[in-house]
Amino acid sequence: MKSLFSIATLSLLFVACGSSQKGSKTSTKIVDPSIYGQTITQEDLKTSLYQFASDEFEGRETGAEGQKSSQLFKRTLH
Repeated sequence: MKSLFSIATLSLLFVACGSSQKGSKTSTKIVDPSIYGQTITQEDLKTSLYQFASDEFEGRETGAEGQKSSQLFKRTLH
């Protein structure tokens, strides 16, 4: 009796998980990374890296002001 209940529960679980994924359709656009690679110069990368590593960002502990400002810097950089 326990094995019948286990089989029924597992079957219901598989059916429920399978049906939830059918409704979500996501489209993925393939992007050629070499296009973006051509826009980055060695000098720009060096400048950005030195700025990101500077004391201006006050460390990057989670939730700290430095973490928030570094996240904003990276977001606006790219």
